[in-house]
Amino acid sequence: MLSICSFQLHAQEWQTVKLHQKNFYQCNPSQGAVWNTNAIRIDSAFSVGSDSVFLNFETIRDTATVTFPSCVNIHGASWLGSHVVVDSLGVNTFFNKNEDSIFVKTFAQIGQSWHLYNFSNGNYLEATISSLSIQLVNGIADSVKQITMQCKDSLGNTAANIFNGQSLLISKQYGIIKLVDFYNFPNDALSFSLSTAHLMTIGEIIDFNIGDEFGSGQSCSGFLSTVTLLTVLDKYFSSALDTVFYHFKREVSAPTFVQFPNPHIVYSYSIDTAVYEQITNLNQLVCTTMPGENGLIDSITATLPDQNPPQYLMDYNDSNYYCGLMSYTFNPGPYFLTNDCVSYYTFESHFTISRCIQGCGCYTTYTVDNSALPPVNCSGDLFYIHKGSFVCGTPPNMALGLSNIESNKEIDIYPNPATNEFTISNGQLANGNAVTIKIIDVTGNLIYNTTSTNQKTEVSTKDFAPGIYFVQIQTPDFVETKKLVVVK
Repeated sequence: MLSICSFQLHAQEWQTVKLHQKNFYQCNPSQGAVWNTNAIRIDSAFSVGSDSVFLNFETIRDTATVTFPSCVNIHGASWLGSHVVVDSLGVNTFFNKNEDSIFVKTFAQIGQSWHLYNFSNGNYLEATISSLSIQLVNGIADSVKQITMQCKDSLGNTAANIFNGQSLLISKQYGIIKLVDFYNFPNDALSFSLSTAHLMTIGEIIDFNIGDEFGSGQSCSGFLSTVTLLTVLDKYFSSALDTVFYHFKREVSAPTFVQFPNPHIVYSYSIDTAVYEQITNLNQLVCTTMPGENGLIDSITATLPDQNPPQYLMDYNDSNYYCGLMSYTFNPGPYFLTNDCVSYYTFESHFTISRCIQGCGCYTTYTVDNSALPPVNCSGDLFYIHKGSFVCGTPPNMALGLSNIESNKEIDIYPNPATNEFTISNGQLANGNAVTIKIIDVTGNLIYNTTSTNQKTEVSTKDFAPGIYFVQIQTPDFVETKKLVVVK
């Protein structure tokens, strides 16, 4: 009971870290490290006397002295150090990799100074509360304290140091919102600021709208390239809002190398409007692993790309529109766990690098298959995005401009919604030629298939369950798909 009361007493507003806190921090782009992202996720806390101890998630740290075989410690300290100690006077103590103390006094007022860090030569970093102001933090107005650092020698005179003039920021609501890597302090001066990045759900990643277009390409071993243009034709949700159904049009331009009689490349072009995808568990996180956190699977199989620990990096561009997860996924390899160390004795024969972008889905950017002879290396790229009024990149020039084909064949289905039956009107399409008619449900199952030469075809829906279906009309020249709603 005393331990619980002590912890609750010290859960103050002005505090660097807080229990169950989960924040992401991005490196200042002016320091030339825009891809660096760290995170705080305080998993647990306990009391020791009058102090509260906070533990961030553990990270993987390389402990190998040789390059092969490699070994990494899966219980390494995070960028905050091994733990954070908070006392009743508001002193928050961090510890670097040498267990040297770093003091942050969160209760200090404007103008108050203290020793933030003591060097072995007698010099010290002095910290001063230089301002207290109201700022927008993640779009919310909050009180923010600024702590400015200045190096001084043992006599109190100013001394040169890379941290001079640098600042730390503490918010009442979010805790520390600008900081440095305390584990490597004072040997690493990169500063990190609170960002709007977060662990995204499947629904955030795969959040397409009708009319969205995505152009992507892939080339293997530096030879030839396949271009795909994906267009969202329809979208709807389940009644529980945990599943979304998409209907796409997929256009593919693929190269073929022809050797005889003269070596040349021929591009084939195809359109498929019967592309359906069902995405479930929309509220499930795409990845729960924080940057640098160990990615062990079943405590035995690790996902280590070559000799680097698994990484989950936040991906930004200038507008933050593409805030997403960059993840590495690998087939299980010959890894083994021993003495809290993950070791492996051979390289992966196959791995894939995927890029997930908020609202744009996940795309394979690079694959390697060393099991093939010769080895196959494939590079992918999402080079064109059209979402609403936002356009990024250039639309792909599909074979002979066929990507601009629009269906104007006067195809209609009625009544829609249908109860007992509906009619497919082919207009000027059939002209006595055979037309294939298919009906597909939302899970992609073919439930009706016939061939007709009539300009009007009646289809019974008495045995159809209420819901949404896709009616596909196909000729040798093109494929047209219409949405059908069945009600009872």
